[in-house]
Amino acid sequence: DDNLQLAQVHWQLWPGGCVTLDMGKLEIVIGNDRYPGLEIPAEASTIRSWKELVANGFLGEKVLYAEKLTCHSDEFRVLEEDTAVPSPPTPMRVSGPRSILGMFAMALRKKVGPPRAVTNAAKIQLPPKKKQSSWPWVGKYHVLRTIGSGFTGPCVYEAEDLHNHIKVALKWPTQKAEASVFKSIAEQRPEGCLGIPFLLDAGRYDNRPYLVMHIFKSPLQNFMPRIWATPRDQRWPLTCVLGRLLLRRLEALHSCGFVHCDISPENVMLGRHGGGFEPYIVDFGLARAYPGGARLGGEHGSGEWSSIRSGDGGERRFEDDLEALGWLLMNCMHSVLPWFPCLEVAYKKWDASATREATVLQVQSMKRTFLNEGWKSVGKWCAGQPTPPEELLRFLFAAQTEVEPPRRPDYAYLAGLLGASKDLDAEAAEAEDLRLWHKEFEHPS
Repeated sequence: DDNLQLAQVHWQLWPGGCVTLDMGKLEIVIGNDRYPGLEIPAEASTIRSWKELVANGFLGEKVLYAEKLTCHSDEFRVLEEDTAVPSPPTPMRVSGPRSILGMFAMALRKKVGPPRAVTNAAKIQLPPKKKQSSWPWVGKYHVLRTIGSGFTGPCVYEAEDLHNHIKVALKWPTQKAEASVFKSIAEQRPEGCLGIPFLLDAGRYDNRPYLVMHIFKSPLQNFMPRIWATPRDQRWPLTCVLGRLLLRRLEALHSCGFVHCDISPENVMLGRHGGGFEPYIVDFGLARAYPGGARLGGEHGSGEWSSIRSGDGGERRFEDDLEALGWLLMNCMHSVLPWFPCLEVAYKKWDASATREATVLQVQSMKRTFLNEGWKSVGKWCAGQPTPPEELLRFLFAAQTEVEPPRRPDYAYLAGLLGASKDLDAEAAEAEDLRLWHKEFEHPS
């Protein structure tokens, strides 16, 4: 189109970016860097087609997950995927995970060379902040309410991005190492990997680091009463569906070289995907690289579901996450496990090292006995309790089988114990399990 060749289209990327089309060339600005002279293919006529070209290697290398970027008008109104590139002089903003914008900038540098500095006139003018409320501003995020807590008190908040009014989850304070884990995962995560959230932003508030991620609907912990309310003959098949979904997410995380180290119902969130909700693994505050990661004491992690071996302290392994998944699935089958009451009492005095050490040893012993003897090992507790599924007990024993790097656990065998079909590839199996999950529970509590 001759008119397109003569047009000058101005784009702006948030955080801080603009793209200008002049005589068929884009000028892209990210932060205070300007990348001029990018040739535009004629087929890049809509937001969707432009993202597809970027994702498929238009810049010389693929920018994975470019479709996750969200484009906005200058008034911060979201532009739909089929919307045409804005006509001049209307600017367009793009928000999205910082890791994806980083990949985009790296590809641009290789395509058109190093950036130039943006002049003051080209920099984005931020809209005025809203009137201060009783909740603080953390960077460009207005904290709205508490949505998660740890041993030390509130630490996860719902917040609103000042610039696009999107709700996010803000974790503060956190450890600097957790942001490093997110960035490493973003660089190594397999294509098509689901169930592990992107890091959207990071910074410092009150001289302590914070992280910003997508916000999810509800933790699995709030959803488990609905599983317990399911008739026993249906509870195990439903638990298997959840187990297969989480097993794939752990396999993806492990393929990036990390052990989560704290698998629990509080650290599995239900987030919207397609027409329903899928599980996401969150909270990488204890995550460690494997092999060669920093050691953790036996008291670190959620003792209700942690592996027996992790109670000894030391380097955490992939197998520890898998055994923890097994105990989480056992918890889906039985609302209370024998060691829960002693942990509930101990947590009130958890600051005392003697209490922690004694409780960890007690829980280790109770888990070993339960695996070998079942409910009869706890006397009065066994009244009315059904025998755990044989496949689940085999899963727990198999998860404890250690293999040395570079070998990895046999995820396919574990999935088979949870009823996985051998006739489906990973993508088809994921789609089928999500279908079964959504069929049983359309919405989380």
